[in-house]
Amino acid sequence: MPDTIEFVEIACPLCASRDCKFFLETIDYAHGIGGKFRLVRCKGCGHVYMNPAPNAESLAACYPREYVPHRDQRSQSASQPPSAEATQSASAARRPWYLSAPVRAIPGLRSAYYWLTDSKSQCFPPVSPAGRSALEIGCATGGFLQRLQAAGWQAQGLDLVAGPVEVARRRGFQVHHGELASATFQDGQFDDVFAWMVVEHLPDPVESLREIVRILKPGGWFCFSIPNFGSPERNIFGRYWRGYDLPRHLQHYTVPRIKRLLRAAGLEPQRVIHQPSFLNWIGSAGLA
Repeated sequence: MPDTIEFVEIACPLCASRDCKFFLETIDYAHGIGGKFRLVRCKGCGHVYMNPAPNAESLAACYPREYVPHRDQRSQSASQPPSAEATQSASAARRPWYLSAPVRAIPGLRSAYYWLTDSKSQCFPPVSPAGRSALEIGCATGGFLQRLQAAGWQAQGLDLVAGPVEVARRRGFQVHHGELASATFQDGQFDDVFAWMVVEHLPDPVESLREIVRILKPGGWFCFSIPNFGSPERNIFGRYWRGYDLPRHLQHYTVPRIKRLLRAAGLEPQRVIHQPSFLNWIGSAGLA
């Protein structure tokens, strides 16, 4: 990992036009990586992207050690799970007042809490997982891989950053370290590919999605989530919108634009789920 991040001027990652206009300049409010980062809007297709962008050798340096999706949330190793008594004691110690038994007993409060906190950002395709092979791109420490395995998938992962890859491997998962293009997966190797909050991080989304199509079996599913650049909170919070997350989020998609990208790569959109944004509102307000 380089000590500094090197930036290069790029063409539009979707249409290759170099004709763009300034959109926004901001800083890394979430993790404090130094410098100011610029977004531009392509005059050809309207796509908003980071320009200049980190070069290929600098991408991993954009993710500091404390980057939340890369943290291992388990208190002990998978080979030595905590006892039931220890788990209950730790859970009780961490439980805030609004999750206490008396509060949770209030009629309707439990369902309201789960509605507010369930982002629906991770879902399974409507297929039987028995015997199906799956790849998770951006698997971090393997939390979703564990869910896939428990549900019946034969799952493996891929991640750009070495630290979380090692954690996932220690948990027993087969994980490739590096970018998708360097993994050399076989044609039609996977029934399903998952990528939660990953597509906005890809420096070359067109080629990446074509690679996903190549490694999917005919009729396979690509399930993913992205921040919605067309969401109302972006206009409300401005440069403090949590979805910007520069310099890690290189691309910013609206629903129509991501559909065009999918179709250009040979994928047909089946369902769009608009996630509840309650927690994103709190996160954006916390950055302001």
